Order: sequence, then C-alpha cells, then structure tokens
Amino acid sequence: MNKELLECGRDDRGRYVLTIRVPAADFSDALEEAYRLCKAELEVPGVPKGEATREQAEAALGRDVFYPQAARQCCARALEEAVAQRGLQVAGYPDIQDCSTDAEGLLFTALCDPYPTARLGDYKKLRVHLPEPTVEAGELEQVLEQYARRAARHIPLDRPAREGDTVRIDLEGTLETGGPVPGGKAEDYALKLGSHTFLPGLEEGMAGMSAGERRDIPLTFPKDYAPELAGRGAVFHVTVREVCRVEVPPVDEAFAREFFQTDLATLRAEVRQSLLEDKLEQHRSQLEEAALTQAAGQMDCILPESMIQKEMDDMTAEFCQRLESQGSTLEQYLQSMKMTGEEFEQTARKSAVHRLRQEVLLKEVARAEGLEVDDKALRRAADGLARQYGATTEVVLQALTPAMLEREALRRMVLDVLLRP
Repeated sequence: MNKELLECGRDDRGRYVLTIRVPAADFSDALEEAYRLCKAELEVPGVPKGEATREQAEAALGRDVFYPQAARQCCARALEEAVAQRGLQVAGYPDIQDCSTDAEGLLFTALCDPYPTARLGDYKKLRVHLPEPTVEAGELEQVLEQYARRAARHIPLDRPAREGDTVRIDLEGTLETGGPVPGGKAEDYALKLGSHTFLPGLEEGMAGMSAGERRDIPLTFPKDYAPELAGRGAVFHVTVREVCRVEVPPVDEAFAREFFQTDLATLRAEVRQSLLEDKLEQHRSQLEEAALTQAAGQMDCILPESMIQKEMDDMTAEFCQRLESQGSTLEQYLQSMKMTGEEFEQTARKSAVHRLRQEVLLKEVARAEGLEVDDKALRRAADGLARQYGATTEVVLQALTPAMLEREALRRMVLDVLLRP
C-alpha cells in the first residue's frame, strides 16, 4: 500500500501518534474488495440477490454500505506498514481517530500504546522447589486394573438383562417438544446396568430387555441438570444388541504372559517406570511455570489496557473455536458451568494479565542476558515439543507458526537462565 506517514510523535500519555494518508486509488481498491466480500448477501430492490453491481448497491443503500469495512482494512494495513517503517514496538488495539476521506484519499490518526517495558527483579536468585514425584503402590495397581478391564471377555447371555449385566446398545433421545437430545445419541455402547452412568430411570428402564429388543423409555431431566434441559421431558429409543457378562482377568502371571508377553514383575516395573516418566514430565512443566510466575511476580511492569483487552479477545476467540469444534457454544458452556458473562470476563482478564506478564518477562530477560533466537534454538524448541507430545519434529514445524515457535524457543532459553543451578 502506498501510504504516506505525515506525522509521528507522542502525546502526553506517552502513546505514539501517527497521522497517515492512504491514496485515493488504494482506498478505491479497498472499497471494491469490501463490495466483493459482501456482494452475495446484498439485497437491492429490483435486482436478484447477490447480482447487484457496486454502483447499484451504492445508489440504493448508500456509499456507507462499504465504507466502514474498507476504512478499517486500509487503516490496519497502513498502520502496520508505518509502525514497521519506523521500527516502533506497539501493543494492543490502536485508537483510530479523525478518519475521513477527500479527493486525495483516506486520512486518519492512530494512537498506539508502546510495548511495555519492565524493571526486572532478582531473577538470577530464584529458588523454585517442588516435591520430587513418586509412584504410589495404589497408582500402579490402578493402571494394572485398567489394563485388565480392557482385556475383559464379554460372554453372551441368552436371557433378559438384569442388574450387573452389560448391555451393548444403540441409543437416541428425542425431546418431547421435538428435536434430538444434545449428546443423547450413542451406537454400540457398552453399559453395565446398575453403574448409574446414565440419567436416573434410563438404566432401570432397560432391565428385562433381551438382545434384539427395542424399547422407548420416557424420562424427565432433573431440575438441577444443565439449564437447557433441566425439567424437560424426553423419550430415549433403546435397541439392545447384546446382553453379556463381563469377566475381568486377574492381574497375575498368566495375564502378564498372555497380554504382554512378559512376566508379572517385569510388567510392574515397566508400568511403574512409565508412570514415573509421565510424572517427571509434569514435574518439569510445573517447575517451569512456577519459575516464570515467580520471576514475573517480582517484575515491575504496567500493562496498557488496550493490550490486556486484545489478549482477552484473542483468548476468548480461541476458546470459542475449540467449543465450536466440539459442537458447543460459549453460551452453552457458561450455562453448564453456572457462570455469568461477567465472571467469565474476570477469569479471562486474570489469565490474559498472567500470560502478558510472562511474555514481557521473556523479552526483558532476553534483552538483559543478550539472548537471541537462532536456528539452533528453534530446532531445539521443535525437538522438545515433539518429545513432549509424542510427535515428529516435522509435524511440530508444520503445526506452529514462526511466531509461536520463536516464542517457545525464547521461553526455553529464558528458563535455562531462571533455573540455572
């Protein structure tokens, strides 16, 4: 973009003040792009939806139908270029003021918070101590029991199901008002009757069913259930595929030989070592987080409000994307957690401040120690993440953006300093 930086200074609050002009030709291109993006949804009288030209849309709906989006796009691009041109370190959302157009193009002023500086505490004398991890006997036995349950044999029963039996079922719930019950569908699900895994009354309604039998079981959701379902009626359509008895083998020498091709003592030792390695990895992560938190807590730093708000928005957008991938929404999440929007915002703010203070810490320690992220540091970070998540380094390099990998490399370098013996 052929922007022109007319002025660059500071106001009385220390913010950068940049006055920028975007040439008329570039702004016209932005208007055309805004038109193309919303063309399919344009409804202009006398013209089929999505077929109006830009001139027809502007004549019927006004030029402002495209102006705000084009202006935002131009301001963002021009400001990014101007900040890079001047080598400025800015943070958070810019405050765009006096945005207007004339024959020469788009003119605007942007106020930007400078990236915060900090006064570090005595980070070289950190002493972070956490109890060394151990594997308790009960934990070992629990894992072995899980292995045994996975190796359980299902013995078909030629009789109606009763409490204590396991039934393999297909299940689908329908609300009495119509529509499916959210999360109320399952196929070939193994359920032990009497385990109270499902809603009260649903397991009891399956008692006496035989393989191949279908039954409709009416239920009312408890009043303390998720708000969107509490107190509502539904019918669950259940088909039993099989009634069986589950036999879990004892954890003995025969079990170890049959399923792991080793003796019981060796199996126990291998499971114990695996548990210990997992705990050591968790211990390392906890130690690193404690070191960063302690060092950031000693740091004197004021975060701009715009920086905090942007981090909150980014974190919330990321969280909403995860919920959407799971078929849920933020509203449904808040209802299930019995949390208000204000409470969620307070939690998000706390997390944003925590993350931002650590980000500032990494940069300040790197500056103080003369640390620079080079190819070797990037490779070390990628290899470390690959080991941590059981992936290949190539997969990690494909999954992370350059900025994400650089931050991880810097984090590891700073931790080397903070945790230095």
